[in-house]
Amino acid sequence: MNEKNLLGRVDFESNEIFIYKNDVEDEKRDRFTLAHEISHIILGHGRYLDKDSLEESDLADLDVLDNSMVAKLEFQANYLAGCLLVPEKQLVKEFLKIYSELGLVRRGIFWVYLDNQSGNKLTANNIISKLARYFNVSKSVIRIRLIGFGLLHDARIKVI
Repeated sequence: MNEKNLLGRVDFESNEIFIYKNDVEDEKRDRFTLAHEISHIILGHGRYLDKDSLEESDLADLDVLDNSMVAKLEFQANYLAGCLLVPEKQLVKEFLKIYSELGLVRRGIFWVYLDNQSGNKLTANNIISKLARYFNVSKSVIRIRLIGFGLLHDARIKVI
């Protein structure tokens, strides 16, 4: 574990959470790290881990999961952190408000379709950016939550 890249850690014995500051001040990352570590406690991951730490590299692809037990626990904590920071009802309400303000009309089965076309990228990024600011989270958290609720289809993601 590279201590320089350490974002947060939970001690399951004491239920203490430690958030580490580095050279870059990032409130969104700190909020997500705290929600992630709280999620480990809520989910009872202390039964499987002595201590958990979140490194900066763990945030790169929040939706990528391999078959290892630790990766599954991290995926669960990331998912719950997203739920805590971006509640479904509030997300859908704000999404529909922004969608209407932008004068968008749903065509077909997708609310927002994201591929490599500049117009689709611009629309998706506009919505995602507005929601990320509203919820004070990263665009990655918003993108994953929108995909999860079927509000965004990202055709750039290859399904295996």
